[in-house]
Amino acid sequence: MATVQRDSEVDLDARGDEGSRSSAASPGSGSGNTERNFLFGWFSSDKNEAEMEPKQSEKYVVADPKTGAGHSGPMHYLWDLIRDKNRWKDSCQISDPMKEEVQNNETWQARLSLFILKVLWYVSGPLKSSGQWMEYMFNVFISNDGFFKTLYRVLFKKSELIIRQRGSEDFLSIMGAMDPRFALYLDKSSFGVAHSDDANALIFPGTDYGSRATADVLVMASKLAYENAACVKKVVTQSWKMHFVEFYDCWNEFHQERDTQVFIFTDQPKDARAIVVAFRGTEVFNAIDWSTDMDFSWFEVKGLGKVHVGFLEALGLGDRKRMETFAIMNDNMHSQPSEQAGSAMSGLPADVVAEPTKILAYDDITKRVKKLMDENPEAKLFVTGHSLGGALGSLYCTLLFFNNEDMVTSRLGALYTFGQPRVGGDEYCKFMISKIHESKYWRIVYGNDLVPRVPFDNKIFLFKHCGYCYYYNERYVEMTLAEAPNANYFTLSFKTVVMQRLVALYELFVSLFSGWIYGADFRENYASTGVRLLGLISPGIAAHIMNNYVNAIRLGPSPLEAKLHEIELLEDRSKSLFKFIASFMGKKSVPANGPQNAHEE
Repeated sequence: MATVQRDSEVDLDARGDEGSRSSAASPGSGSGNTERNFLFGWFSSDKNEAEMEPKQSEKYVVADPKTGAGHSGPMHYLWDLIRDKNRWKDSCQISDPMKEEVQNNETWQARLSLFILKVLWYVSGPLKSSGQWMEYMFNVFISNDGFFKTLYRVLFKKSELIIRQRGSEDFLSIMGAMDPRFALYLDKSSFGVAHSDDANALIFPGTDYGSRATADVLVMASKLAYENAACVKKVVTQSWKMHFVEFYDCWNEFHQERDTQVFIFTDQPKDARAIVVAFRGTEVFNAIDWSTDMDFSWFEVKGLGKVHVGFLEALGLGDRKRMETFAIMNDNMHSQPSEQAGSAMSGLPADVVAEPTKILAYDDITKRVKKLMDENPEAKLFVTGHSLGGALGSLYCTLLFFNNEDMVTSRLGALYTFGQPRVGGDEYCKFMISKIHESKYWRIVYGNDLVPRVPFDNKIFLFKHCGYCYYYNERYVEMTLAEAPNANYFTLSFKTVVMQRLVALYELFVSLFSGWIYGADFRENYASTGVRLLGLISPGIAAHIMNNYVNAIRLGPSPLEAKLHEIELLEDRSKSLFKFIASFMGKKSVPANGPQNAHEE
């Protein structure tokens, strides 16, 4: 199954004209691509001072994790941070209006974030290779019924050994290997939860977008977005009995890769009632994805406030090597009256905008969605994503409103994000919630997941979450909060550090018996249990896997309600070790109607 290089319906002339206007507005952008050095040594690296041209009339603080930026490698950089608390600013581009504001800032979060970014870029190559090897081995074990049967066939029955080809419809990503569930699991009645191997438009989208039926389709779409195009098409058409539209590999100019994946499907081929756009999230062994989540770079869009630069780049709207591209994007967004909405918003140079092989996520996906809405006048739009995909989905929907795409926004059904990092500042959040009300925005956070707690919310970064947080603890009890506890994660307190690892130990123990506790559909394999074992060292990463979010939707309350649940500190649920352990003993099965809804008073 070949992925789309450029939608045949896209108006390339319009894209080219817009790009030409943008290029003319920024003669410094150029048409050539700056050659970038990825071969960094651990103790030394090259520095290219010209990679990020400042446009000092704008407000921004932007890090470039790929350059040495005055340092000689991550280990020397760590030493520099210890000696000089303000040294982190040497690795950033800070516009003139912001220099005084950050002049005396010495937050440890700034130094820690930049150090993590640089380390992630240094290890990205080896980590990616390791991930591909592990992904391949997982598929060998799964296709041959486990490690021991695989070993037997290798030694004695090589002719029976099954090897899945990368990119085939049966080849799974690491996320899919950890949780191979793909069938939908929906409410068919008010009497309980039922399996559905033939789920279709009779069930989804329904009328209550906070119901388990809608949430389950969207959490599974978020999980499916990690897979290759052939696998996605097979699941959508054969398992879900829905209509697969297209799979997109979208271009990121800063990364110089097609590393933003999106797929679109509808509930049925004709007279569809639901159009679903699912963004791929943070891949387990993709250090560049993780660095995007951790990145604190922001650019202030007029009327929208501070917006995460990495997410704007992933949507194909700018490039931090040429900061003027964000200024052009800004102008594009403000130059189109509502009646002319639909022009290209990207600030990238004309040659990039017009290149047929470079799909730009925001512009091209929007054109396809509008075409689908023309063909299906009753269809509502549903946007979803996990992790990085959740952030892209959230920003995508917000920009649709900001760019006056009234045809699309008037038919927004729901936005579901799972483990989403922060996207913008306070002004951004106020705008978003004024347009996408809480009844349409469902931001799901599980337990000690690290990703929803970055980038940091402190006096220099000022990143915020928008709307309510639908928070699930380790027993899948849901509470609707203003924000998840331990909002910046790296709280250096003994109680927090110990409790995070006690929860990780609990999750590991439950994973060994999950099939007995919750039923056969919730049984976990060795891959997921191995990640939970890693959680004893890094609870925030283990809590981020899709198993937790799928389980939360299927075992938590339904429907979700856009209503704050009054609660003090969630940590108070486990004031003692004995009470924490005893909480497991009281939950052996799931009631017919699911756990008690935490909203009930």
